[in-house]
Amino acid sequence: MPHIMRCMRNARQVPLILFITTLILSGLAFGADLKGAFESLVRAERAFASLSIEKGMRDAFLANLNDESILFRPQAVPGKAWMEKSPPIAAQLSWEPAFADIAKSGDLGYTTGPWQVRRTPKDDPADFGHYVTVWKKQSDGVWKIALDIGISHPMAPKPATVSSPPIGTAIEKNLSKRQVEAARDTIRDLERRFPAGAETYPGRFDAQGRLYRDGSTPIVGQPAIRKSLTGNKDAFIWSMRGMDVSGSGDLGFAYGTVEFKTAQKPASYLRIWKRMPSGEWKVVLDLVS
Repeated sequence: MPHIMRCMRNARQVPLILFITTLILSGLAFGADLKGAFESLVRAERAFASLSIEKGMRDAFLANLNDESILFRPQAVPGKAWMEKSPPIAAQLSWEPAFADIAKSGDLGYTTGPWQVRRTPKDDPADFGHYVTVWKKQSDGVWKIALDIGISHPMAPKPATVSSPPIGTAIEKNLSKRQVEAARDTIRDLERRFPAGAETYPGRFDAQGRLYRDGSTPIVGQPAIRKSLTGNKDAFIWSMRGMDVSGSGDLGFAYGTVEFKTAQKPASYLRIWKRMPSGEWKVVLDLVS
């Protein structure tokens, strides 16, 4: 509240109306509505999904990608350039958000939910899975896709609502460049030291973390994740290819490839990190496809 206190100290030197106006403008500058930003994130996802039905998959993606966007085909590629070179697709891809979260600065968030594909719009759904889209707000306030990836699994029920962790009320100011870079360094270090075996893997997750693997609907919660990985003796080699972090330094993601001892080809991965109130970073979503 330092800006409020400064205004109060100077209150006797300005007319009352001007003082009140200063307080209002200060609130607009430093206390914008985070829940409103969260709702705009969900609206962007819903508009993206609606456009896929109305105009087709290719046009929907091109409307929401920029030059920095990443897609996986199957490895990470510049999404906009890849989509521009691709012909229109006859298949119809549809999806709905079921879960979302947003950084305290309101500039980075992600949505996830079930998807399904019809060979043509008139056919019954033939393939199913879950998607994860990381969104980044641009300087003009428009959300664009930072990264989009998904897994395949049997048909899942459609979500009735979009759930989320508790969302704060006010958007926080961005940290300094030095502080943001420190958050980036933390995520890089966490990725370098990420477990090479399943026995210590679950301990890196938040209590309500989400594990995404092909063939299974999302596994939610640390106990369920631990159970799902019990007996997995595989060894992992993680190779990070890129990452980003929010302006508030509390939400970030990393992506790249992972090699398994028992697999011939590397897989792609996405890992979303969140800084907890304790200051500790925890995995809130981990996807391997």
